[in-house]
Amino acid sequence: MQMDLTKIFRKEDMDKYIERLFKQEVDMLNEAFSWCPSADCKYVYAIEDLRGKPDFTCPMCTKAYCMNCKSE
Repeated sequence: MQMDLTKIFRKEDMDKYIERLFKQEVDMLNEAFSWCPSADCKYVYAIEDLRGKPDFTCPMCTKAYCMNCKSE
């Protein structure tokens, strides 16, 4: 039996649930994906896309980082 959770929960609660699921997936797939090093940034990047590139500028928060030490 399938249920449409959007008919049971408020939109705000569904949004929080989806965000939590997304965070868990990114954290579980930490070999493939990582969060931007900025504390408040929600940008996720594919590690493979940055392999061999020493510098990273986040397109969301625009901070630049050294990918070897993950510091500004």
